[in-house]
Amino acid sequence: MWLPSLEAQLGTVQGRVRGEEGSAVYGATVRLLAGTITAAAADTDRLGSFRLASVPAGTYQLLVQALGYAEQTELLTLGPGQTLEYGLRLIRQAIEVEGILIEAERSRERVRFEEIGGATVREINLSDLKQLPGIVEADPIRAIEVLPGVVSTSDFSASFHVRGGSADQNLILLDGVPIFSPFHLGGFFSVFNADMLDRAELYSGGFPAEHGGRVSSVLQIESDPGDGDFQVDAGISLLATRVAIGGSLPRSTANSVGLANVKWRTSARRSYFDVLMKPAFEFPYHLTDFQTVIEGWTTSGDRITLTGYTGEDVLDLTRLDAEDFPLRIDWDWGNDVFG
Repeated sequence: MWLPSLEAQLGTVQGRVRGEEGSAVYGATVRLLAGTITAAAADTDRLGSFRLASVPAGTYQLLVQALGYAEQTELLTLGPGQTLEYGLRLIRQAIEVEGILIEAERSRERVRFEEIGGATVREINLSDLKQLPGIVEADPIRAIEVLPGVVSTSDFSASFHVRGGSADQNLILLDGVPIFSPFHLGGFFSVFNADMLDRAELYSGGFPAEHGGRVSSVLQIESDPGDGDFQVDAGISLLATRVAIGGSLPRSTANSVGLANVKWRTSARRSYFDVLMKPAFEFPYHLTDFQTVIEGWTTSGDRITLTGYTGEDVLDLTRLDAEDFPLRIDWDWGNDVFG
């Protein structure tokens, strides 16, 4: 006797939800609200039908919501054991959402493309450089061989040709300073330590007149002074060992010279074949690189950058036994740069 009396106090709300053109609205949410409390809820099926069963008798607000439609409400009173049937029509309405702001740093390559007519600039940053395969270690000059219009005549030489030009028609700059001998070991790889690289930019056409004297391309290598935190990077390749150390000056020291902050980074690299092979025989060749960059910012927002580089290839045949190798040559060549 108890169950039938309880069921007699419950009612049902059912019906179909259609659009303005009469088509069924699939996936609309239908809810019965008692104030702010949801008493029952259901989604419409592919025919737009819904059924809310076993709803206690009372007064409710019927709320229908669907994506792309304006919501619709109906006030209803459900009696005990009563079944209410509704045919609802929804009006199409665009949904207003809060605007989305997307911020990103435009690359300098993109800025030049938009602002400088005719310039063809390609950029490789440090993360891209380290992902590219290399023969002995990451090399910015070998990396640009993957760019359009750049070719290399040999896997054993890092010299490159741009759009049919010869290798001596390329201008190579380190922080704006020309490097006249940019290769070690007869062109096997470049003098630039990848740990010091911020980006490499290749102008393969339309470069400014300030780079006169080269008709093929301009390659600009920019040093990375770091973020100011003390950091040590080191590595060993098939050819050489390298280490890079970076940091910043104490703020009081920077302020004493009129600067807001000063960051610095220094790297050194040396080949080790002559050391490893010394117990067996004298290897007459080794190379060295030393590079440093200091970046200071004034209180007015101006930047001062100092770049230094010295590198050397040493071919010393005088270390060999004169009886076995009578040719006596001690030949050093390289670069010394400050700017």
